[in-house]
Amino acid sequence: HYSYKSKYSVTFTTRSDGTTRTGNAKKWGTFPAASARWNVSDEKWFDNIRESGLLTMAGFTASWGFTGNAPGGDDMFRSRYSSGNAYMGLSTIYPANIRLSDFQWEEKTEWNFGLNLGMFNDKLTANINFYHSTSDKLINNNYPIPTSSGFSGLNAVNDGKMMNEGWDLSISAGRIYTTRLAGKDFSLGANVNFGDNT
Repeated sequence: HYSYKSKYSVTFTTRSDGTTRTGNAKKWGTFPAASARWNVSDEKWFDNIRESGLLTMAGFTASWGFTGNAPGGDDMFRSRYSSGNAYMGLSTIYPANIRLSDFQWEEKTEWNFGLNLGMFNDKLTANINFYHSTSDKLINNNYPIPTSSGFSGLNAVNDGKMMNEGWDLSISAGRIYTTRLAGKDFSLGANVNFGDNT
């Protein structure tokens, strides 16, 4: 994390997670993330705007991240066998699964861009965010396959891609109305939210 005069700040993180559910070939997943903020209202040239009382706070935010989802089943990358019926007095075994040798992490990439505003001496605040995410290598459980393979399906498979994007706007007004009731202060505020997601 780095911050300069509280005007500009940048944060970068990364982590590596390991799972035994994918086998050694795809065991590790590395997931970086970064975010930044610019407090526009802390700039010197913003002083005159703030003194007007119309716009008292403004800031931009941006973030990006890469996350992963580990498979839920155990030992799907191994070949398993089950005992079968005896044949000519001898015990038998047969394959109980199809080994998933290329099974791996589900991956998700996200970014977000936001604007924060404070108006009328921060009595009215607004936050708007635009976001986008893409999920890849989706984990689908009980995936059907042709029965000619000798199996009706796979325990799981990385198949598919999904995109999600949208925006949300929240507006908050504090102390729209104030009065005293029964000797106590009473104030009224309001919160409104709008959004769209596809």
